[in-house]
Amino acid sequence: MTATDQDTGEVIEAEIVTETPGTTSAGTALTVAVPVATGISTTLAGQADNDDHLVDLWINSKGKKSRPGYARAARFFREFLADPSREAPVHSLARVRVGDLQAFVAHLETRPPEHPKRPAKPGEVLGANTRKTVVNAVKSLLSFGHRIGYLPFNVGSVVKGPGTAATVDKRILSVAQVHRLLDGGPEARNRAIRALCRVPGIRLSHLTALTWGSLTATDGGGLAFVKGRGQRPVGAPIDEATWNLLMALKAETRNTGAYDPVFQNERGGALETEEARHLVETQQRDAALVNLAYACAGRISELVGLKYKDLRERDGGAGTVHLFGKGGKSRWVRLPKSTWVVLMALQEENRLRGHDVGDEAPVFRSRKGGHLDPSSAHAVIKAAAARAGLKPGTSMHWLRHSHASHALKQKAPVHLVKESLGHSNIATTDVYLHIDTDESSSDYLSL
Repeated sequence: MTATDQDTGEVIEAEIVTETPGTTSAGTALTVAVPVATGISTTLAGQADNDDHLVDLWINSKGKKSRPGYARAARFFREFLADPSREAPVHSLARVRVGDLQAFVAHLETRPPEHPKRPAKPGEVLGANTRKTVVNAVKSLLSFGHRIGYLPFNVGSVVKGPGTAATVDKRILSVAQVHRLLDGGPEARNRAIRALCRVPGIRLSHLTALTWGSLTATDGGGLAFVKGRGQRPVGAPIDEATWNLLMALKAETRNTGAYDPVFQNERGGALETEEARHLVETQQRDAALVNLAYACAGRISELVGLKYKDLRERDGGAGTVHLFGKGGKSRWVRLPKSTWVVLMALQEENRLRGHDVGDEAPVFRSRKGGHLDPSSAHAVIKAAAARAGLKPGTSMHWLRHSHASHALKQKAPVHLVKESLGHSNIATTDVYLHIDTDESSSDYLSL
């Protein structure tokens, strides 16, 4: 077979390899391998000069946030092809045969994962979903190369990717579990801690040492006696609103003797200073993040990138959020009033603490003032899951699964759930219709 360079008219020889016995006139499937020199644009090479160029073009055609994953899949594939321990290493994507891709699919079953902060454990291999993602990415690369004329045949079109275990149903929380997750702890206690921290003269270390006997009521508020210089007790004036919060907390606290701590942990002991620091600095942010994740079914990357300009109030005290998803697509998702109230309370708290809450400011701030990063957001949900007594593997994506499952169970139209989740194909959303084990056609049988 020959191909002609579009610029020079030079004839380039191409090798034809038959995969099965027979002749081409008999319809034998062929794999065409075309050696392409760097810098030469041919009829078959199309718009890519070489393999590196092709991979770059393909990666740049993907969404910015997903590019690292596609780049990793391409590296896995090319490393496997060129591995000198293979019987017949392949150094050009144009020479890839069906058998090479099939061997790669099998190879992934024994390939260890790559962790950013630690080596893989002995015997640890890629999970089924990761293997499927990698193979689909490689098939996308081969399809892209064929579409732009660089690859003579799309071998990925005839190779089936690995299946995945039906694990979505195991990653759906019950409504009761979601409510436990959303409950960040005793709200009266948390509100009183945040309010008292704004009282001049009171530090975090004072908070955890306060006892009910160290509080004294006054006209229009109260006094909190804390240790000052030389360990002498000093009365810090408390405004009426903060005092009322403390009294509301006292009303729902079991042990309120003079020597009992004002701010107690789940065991009734005094709250640790670091736990109080978390409640003051991040608890409200973390609770709002978990609430929003369930309410709008957003992906973690969509949530951590939110700015205040992406929030818009609706009539009736509710709101909408503007999410930016895969492939540069965006969508507006309506929020219930309860979630909107939580988000507005977070904004007000940030304003009171002197943080920027303008249009371009991040909704979920890191300690340095920028956007919370995905790994920190993962830590937030894991800590919340631990406090709620949920499985250690609980992740932010579980809330997305739970949103879809719960909404469909309450008879929400599947197309509406599809739009909220940002699925490009309704078949992806349909998965949630088939995982409810509370109902079955057997319920309608006379047995």
